[in-house]
Amino acid sequence: MSLSYAGPEAWGERLRGFALVEPAPERHWYAVCTFPQHEKSAAKQLALREVESFLPTFETVHVWKNRQRMKLMLPLFPSYLFAHIAPRERGKVLESPGVIQIVGNGRGPVALPDAEIEFLRTRLDRQRVDRTTSWLPGNAFASAAA
Repeated sequence: MSLSYAGPEAWGERLRGFALVEPAPERHWYAVCTFPQHEKSAAKQLALREVESFLPTFETVHVWKNRQRMKLMLPLFPSYLFAHIAPRERGKVLESPGVIQIVGNGRGPVALPDAEIEFLRTRLDRQRVDRTTSWLPGNAFASAAA
């Protein structure tokens, strides 16, 4: 019995029709800084680019000068939203209108723990948030209305 070696030129014949699939890069949540009052439009632009984003909001009642009351949905963190991206998808985010930068330190963007975003999502779904008191230091937001 003889063994023969098939070089790289033969591999192409055997692999023709098969796509080499590289493993999908792991996605992380990043805080994205936007122009003031452009959070909602930046989130829409990210959705158009097929980037998952999360914009936590709260409802408030605004009274205008003519005494009209209107319910408004405002961002919980003004000028910020969250994007769930792989490191190589940063360009999609940074090229989106309304986006200034991805928050990080001097070495690059810093990923947020998935648990932090899940915490925000579950808490905002379960309870109404009063932005003026719920997020102040010393208030037990995590244990309230569980």
